[in-house]
Amino acid sequence: TFTKALGMFENLPGEDADDGAAAALTNMARVLEHQGNHRDVLQTRDRVLAIQRRTRPADADLAASLLNMGRSYLMHGMQGEAVERLQEGLAIVQGLHPAGDSAAEAAFRACLGEAQGH
Repeated sequence: TFTKALGMFENLPGEDADDGAAAALTNMARVLEHQGNHRDVLQTRDRVLAIQRRTRPADADLAASLLNMGRSYLMHGMQGEAVERLQEGLAIVQGLHPAGDSAAEAAFRACLGEAQGH
């Protein structure tokens, strides 16, 4: 189960443990979302962000997690929170792809448009 895997990763030393825990939590959030357990989805995605902010600031994995969190906030009608996470992730993506030609940037802009009602 995800909970057992998470516990195993949390007991390992080093970066692989953090990456594994973030991956397990991301997958857990997807399952919770499909089950309609929205409160736990947000809490689980927050845990992923906390790990990645500490271990992977300004990288593509953090940006992807911010996009997931933004989408989750949108699903729950929390536009303000969604915009904050989406803008943060967009800034990371723009730093990684300054030419403005990434699919990730398009995904962030589409979600921002939805959140801002454009």
